[in-house]
Amino acid sequence: MLPCCIIMAIVFVSYWTLESKLEAADDWVLEKLHLIAFFKGGFEDMEKWQFYYGKETFNGPETIKHKRKAWILYLIVVFIGLIPWLYKANAALKIFGAGMIMPGGGFFAMGIVWAGILSLVIFGISLIAWWGTGNQVALNVVWALEAIIAFLVGQNFSGDLNILPVVILPAIYFLIGRITTFIYARLCFKTQRHINEVMPEKLAKLDADATPTPKLEDIELSDDALAAQAYIFDQAFAPYGEFRGFTNIEQFSVDGVRYQINSMLNSLQMVQCHYTPNYHGPNTEAQRKLIELFQHKKVWSYWEWEEAWGNLSRNADPIPKRGNVMLTGFFLLNLTMYMRNTGDMRYEKRGSISFRKNEDEVFNHSAHTIAESIVGNWEAGGYTVFPCEPNFLYSLCNWKAIQSMVSYDKLFGTTYWDDHKEKVLVKYRDELLAPNGTPTIFKSTRTGWCPPPITATYADVATYMAFLSACPEWTKAYWAYHRDKFLVTDKDGNKVLKPGLPFDHGNFTMSQLDNYSGLMIMASEQGDMELAERCREKLFEKGNYTVNGEGLMHWKCSNEANAQVLMGLAGFKDAWRTALVDGPIKESFEGPVLESVDYTKVWVAKAISLDGKSLTLVLKNALDRFAGNYELGIERLVPGQMYEIKETGTQFAADPAGRARLIVPLNGRKKMTIAPVA
Repeated sequence: MLPCCIIMAIVFVSYWTLESKLEAADDWVLEKLHLIAFFKGGFEDMEKWQFYYGKETFNGPETIKHKRKAWILYLIVVFIGLIPWLYKANAALKIFGAGMIMPGGGFFAMGIVWAGILSLVIFGISLIAWWGTGNQVALNVVWALEAIIAFLVGQNFSGDLNILPVVILPAIYFLIGRITTFIYARLCFKTQRHINEVMPEKLAKLDADATPTPKLEDIELSDDALAAQAYIFDQAFAPYGEFRGFTNIEQFSVDGVRYQINSMLNSLQMVQCHYTPNYHGPNTEAQRKLIELFQHKKVWSYWEWEEAWGNLSRNADPIPKRGNVMLTGFFLLNLTMYMRNTGDMRYEKRGSISFRKNEDEVFNHSAHTIAESIVGNWEAGGYTVFPCEPNFLYSLCNWKAIQSMVSYDKLFGTTYWDDHKEKVLVKYRDELLAPNGTPTIFKSTRTGWCPPPITATYADVATYMAFLSACPEWTKAYWAYHRDKFLVTDKDGNKVLKPGLPFDHGNFTMSQLDNYSGLMIMASEQGDMELAERCREKLFEKGNYTVNGEGLMHWKCSNEANAQVLMGLAGFKDAWRTALVDGPIKESFEGPVLESVDYTKVWVAKAISLDGKSLTLVLKNALDRFAGNYELGIERLVPGQMYEIKETGTQFAADPAGRARLIVPLNGRKKMTIAPVA
């Protein structure tokens, strides 16, 4: 037993030694911390990029605390598992003790290597379930069952037992993990040093090269953007529960239909904010249909399972007091943007959001109760940032919660985000950011364990877009530094698009289309129209998309990536941030609106009131064969006022309810300006 004790002592000492070594930046970085406004000037300057790339430690204090607790617990289990060996118990008890030390340990102790390896594989599958769904029951049950099965097999075992492999294998695993983490931490601090050196130059170049934000009077949706939007309309107006056109694999991970609905609404709402704030009717109804679809049991019932196997709770309410930021953080943003775009405040009423489990159990909510869930989690202590899957923190989901609260405060005049900003962002930086600015994909709250942050195009897109609402300077710094890895100059001096690993997170296929759509959004948001155009060209290469008989355009990628395409095609500098933070211009809430039109045949490229009195429309036939006369329903006119279509001189009067019905010929793209007659 002496060799076993020595091995465990080496692992224990090595862990704590390397833990302390990797926690601090090297002297060079610490000397440069005078650059970081946060540590000198207070929190009011924290949106500077220096804060983002100025982290002093690799792990945050909460992570360190939980990692040490997990280590102590594991060492106690190891000690208990060694007791039968220390006191020379019977073979079966020794085998059970070995099974406590590591999954399949009992089989390795008996020398049945194949059974030990199989046990590790099965345990690995349970780990994946733990990471992806928060299923802690499976993890512990598998480990316990493997120890019990080995114990039962060992009842009649008469061979020699050997505990050394059972101790050495975990020791090797933990030492390799600590060494690789130590190396990664050093590289992070080295990268941080480089970023701080080159950032001023990169930021200056980003500003100099950016295409300015266009004026609202100068923009309208392209034919391609209209065709992409029409595809989303078609899905929204499908029979309830049909989920027509959705990717439907499973509902626990990133391909879940909830994320597809979130993205579809994000795109429609950004487009409505800038291009068609005065197009209600089908446009607004499509959003309501998607919000209604989000309440379908298929979308949210995953939470009942995750609560059961992650928190040992029977609470099926998807708006819980703890966790599920992957629903609350995303969905609240959709609700608040809908209300800000349209002025329709229906979702602030209790019961306007209803999650029905069965005839007897219904969870009634509103935008307010969802916001309360987010704030309650922030105030619960510990990590402050809070879990998606039970006891797993995800970086992106927590930023979605931040976006939602920024939008919520703007809508309702509250100060939830300002009140919690300092605590949330400091905890996010400390617990979920590496020193080089790369976000942790996910982290176990109970063990502090997380995989090394992986840089992938989707992760970059998500991170970039997430920072926009509360910390635009973080976004700017992130794009300034990472942009050049996407558009590189080859040996012949040609610029080549490098989108990264060809993987579509929305359907788990090997495709670059997800990357192209995401990069197009990132680039256009910073006014980098050169890179955005390169991505658009790739999306429209032969074979990447189809157009059906109704003119609807669909790309051969996941449904979520298709929704992203619309946002990319309609994007320009600060388009998403402005839609999220500011909403439509105030004049749009005062002027006339297009309330009804045959959306299947007439596409609306622009509908906006720039002065609060007139209405500018740009209409287009979905297909050439749909040319003809169409009825437009115009509302929110001044009752009895005479109006004129300026392009044709046609005049009409608003009825006593402020409405009018117009018959207009349409053959191709047509601009109409409806204004009151002086």
